[in-house]
Amino acid sequence: MTPLLNAIYFFLAALVFLPVVELTLLAARRTRALRAYGAARGSFALPVVYREERVGLLGQPILRYLSMPTLDDVRRALARAPADAPLDVIVHLPRAVPFDIDGLVALLESHGGPVTLVVPVCVLTGGRRLVGCADRVLAGRRAAVADGAERAAPLAGGELPGALGPVLALYPQPPRRLTSPLFSSFDGSRTPPDTGERLEQA
Repeated sequence: MTPLLNAIYFFLAALVFLPVVELTLLAARRTRALRAYGAARGSFALPVVYREERVGLLGQPILRYLSMPTLDDVRRALARAPADAPLDVIVHLPRAVPFDIDGLVALLESHGGPVTLVVPVCVLTGGRRLVGCADRVLAGRRAAVADGAERAAPLAGGELPGALGPVLALYPQPPRRLTSPLFSSFDGSRTPPDTGERLEQA
């Protein structure tokens, strides 16, 4: 086999396997960040975040796609939490995101421990129902809530936890054209709103 063919095979193998390795490492980093957040807050962190996944090769982006956990993903994650553990549900839902809000509300209402809804930016899909089933709400200064096509309203709920920053940095948001143009967003390239500026006293 010639060196040229070896190089071609190596490149094709890298094209297939390196993005898989990158996604696996990202999932591990997210798990560690969520555990650290939970340890700092004394809770179990459950992300329900609409985000943009970025797949790269040798440092160069080759694929971007929008991602949202399914209700089954949330159910499996919640199954790892102790039945009576305090629950921090980190939510980012722009308008018209396909998600089973009724199913999520039912899961949260059946949880034995207190539920805190953490909203960095917005919950515009089933927002009022989610707020209504939470025991407590923590929201960014410009966070907004709405149900369906109704007009969004400011969401009062207090400061974001200081431990939230490393988590949000691993969930980059889609381009603004694909989300609501009315609200600023967190992005992995900068500090999320409020986080790290004022620390909530747990």
